[in-house]
Amino acid sequence: MPSECYCDLLAHFGTRTVLVGTGRRALPAGSLGDWLHSKVTSRSVASYVAAILVREGYAERTTRRSEMRFLGRIPDPSLRPRLPGFDDHDTARGQ
Repeated sequence: MPSECYCDLLAHFGTRTVLVGTGRRALPAGSLGDWLHSKVTSRSVASYVAAILVREGYAERTTRRSEMRFLGRIPDPSLRPRLPGFDDHDTARGQ
């Protein structure tokens, strides 16, 4: 997943508390998994993306295991952070 998608995702969710939506079927409307499925990939990656967002300080887990709270932080797009494992395709193309 390219880093630009992370910026779009963070802007979309703002400071909301949402379901992570890790299922492979019938993702809850408005969940992180639903957004990822419609905008980025049909693969079930919400649990991985949620963990990255929490680790990097863009979100936090709530007391409910199935939820996360976005903290309203959005990286400066001009800095275009490189995310190892997600932006590797750019390197392969010489960008």
